[in-house]
Amino acid sequence: MPEAGAVATLRLSNATAAPLFIWLEPWVDELWLPPRSELTLHTVTLGELQWPEIEANDDEGLTIWGVGGSTLRVEIDNVPQDTFSAGYASPDLGALSPKFFVNTVFGAFPQARPGGHPLQPVRRRGWLSRLLGR
Repeated sequence: MPEAGAVATLRLSNATAAPLFIWLEPWVDELWLPPRSELTLHTVTLGELQWPEIEANDDEGLTIWGVGGSTLRVEIDNVPQDTFSAGYASPDLGALSPKFFVNTVFGAFPQARPGGHPLQPVRRRGWLSRLLGR
């Protein structure tokens, strides 16, 4: 594993014929990866190096979750992108990951969720149905 402060690089390709929506959290950066293009992520952390979490969305793209205390420089086809994530580190929330924090704080507000994805409703059971096992 690289030393703390080292740059880790990850490359992803869009092998489809449609553009791919990329959402960088917790910075709320939005990018489009054109068809047949390559996305390069350079992650720098102050502490132990960890890879960003990549989550595929069912409909149109990817959410890339930065690690606490890290910056994320992005290139598309070797062209640096002007993103907030390149200059400002993700908040270091200790044991909480940025993904857990964002989902906990903004989870009930679909307009604030990554890419505006709605929160799935949770069916609540009453005490009588729990007692009867239904």
